[in-house]
Amino acid sequence: MSPPNDPWRSTPPRLDPKAMERALAASRAELALKRPVRGWRSQALGVFAASAGMALAVMGVFLALGRTTGSMLMGRAPLLAMLLSTSAVCSWGALSPRGRRLRWVGVGMALVSSALLVLTRATPRGPSSLPEWVCTVSHVALALVPLVVALVALRSAVFDPLRATVAGLAVG
Repeated sequence: MSPPNDPWRSTPPRLDPKAMERALAASRAELALKRPVRGWRSQALGVFAASAGMALAVMGVFLALGRTTGSMLMGRAPLLAMLLSTSAVCSWGALSPRGRRLRWVGVGMALVSSALLVLTRATPRGPSSLPEWVCTVSHVALALVPLVVALVALRSAVFDPLRATVAGLAVG
């Protein structure tokens, strides 16, 4: 009877010296490019700025077109502040290397702010003259720029489904 295969006591596999030389040469070539490295904090700020900037730009356009009023926006200011703070926490948590707890805080804030958004929704002024799909397409189109910014920022982070979820919540 042969002894059981114990992974802790077995000898490590022999590595091909040629393969190790190729890997080392590839690593040195990559380091020789001296590409600038952006820190995760600036990337998190960029994700938040893209999301918040788009939301504020839409509010400005609605004000300019007369689709909303300053007093209506001031009445919704607490909810807007909650949505922007949720986006900030989610952006920071999505890109923070050790932000697992912060990611869960972001998920909780997103749940609370989405519930508040539904519960405090004003009654519609009347039926819309546009088909329903126009609303959906416009929301998706407005989220494309912040989504691309978030995807580019996430490329430098370790993949984690919770990280990707929180980045999506930051954009949303």
